[in-house]
Amino acid sequence: MKGLIVFPIVLGSVFLLGGGVVLGVGIAHSREDSKIVTREHELTETFNNINIDIETAELEFVTTTGDAKVVCEERENIEHIVEVSENTLSVKYTEGAMKWYEKMFNFNWKKERITVYLPVANYGNLDIDCSTGAMTIKGDYTFENLNVTASTGSLLLKSDVTNAIDIKMSTGAVTLEGVDAKEASVKTSTGDIVLDEVNVTDKLYIKASTGDCDLTKVRAKELEAKFSTGDMKLNDVLVETSVDFKASTGRFTFADFDCDTLNCKTDTGDVKGAIISDHIIYAHSDTGKVTVPECTSGSIWRIETDTGRINITRKA
Repeated sequence: MKGLIVFPIVLGSVFLLGGGVVLGVGIAHSREDSKIVTREHELTETFNNINIDIETAELEFVTTTGDAKVVCEERENIEHIVEVSENTLSVKYTEGAMKWYEKMFNFNWKKERITVYLPVANYGNLDIDCSTGAMTIKGDYTFENLNVTASTGSLLLKSDVTNAIDIKMSTGAVTLEGVDAKEASVKTSTGDIVLDEVNVTDKLYIKASTGDCDLTKVRAKELEAKFSTGDMKLNDVLVETSVDFKASTGRFTFADFDCDTLNCKTDTGDVKGAIISDHIIYAHSDTGKVTVPECTSGSIWRIETDTGRINITRKA
């Protein structure tokens, strides 16, 4: 009976010891093969569109007065493919000649970085697909359309887009600074959204599951925002037509904000701000105090919260 009990214990110990040895070998080799090398790709062919498909490298766009090029700071045995084909510059991650232990124990001990140097010009579509990494797009060039999809990381955009911005982030912060676009859509699951000096001539759409949103010096024709849990702050925001804000748990606060029509609904959260022009305000709270100015003219604002206070004043 003792033998029946001891044998599984011994066998389990052997497997555990063997697994530890394999793990140790994998980590040791991964450390050896994590050496970062720099590869520079001069771009002699012309292109209009840009397609980036990477895994964990940090990505940055910068302006250059010389020719376009891509500099890859990458692991020695994992080379990014950089090529121009059919008027499109593409940068793509490849596993290269990875060994079995590198695929099983792919530890990135040092950060990889992709830097795209672009001359000032008007470009077509910029498409980015990134798993994990910080992305920075800044420069005096413009793109026709910008599409960014990322799992975990952050995005800083400081370049203009003549048509549409479409950003989808699972986990990470999104910041737009000094950006002009025709329309913009920013969606995050977990992460803050910051827009500073942004001008959208058509619709601005914002959606977040968990995260706060700060809008400063923003102009738009239409604004729609949906939050599961998160606060929205507006400072010096002017919307030509309608603002539609919905949140399960979150506050809506504003200063120097105006729009034609407002529909604001929160399940749990306060609504607070000061109006800068007359509006007929219909406000209701199930359990909170409601204070709004009495106006007999102006467009209609509707504000509703289940659990929260509504405090709207008139700016002096």
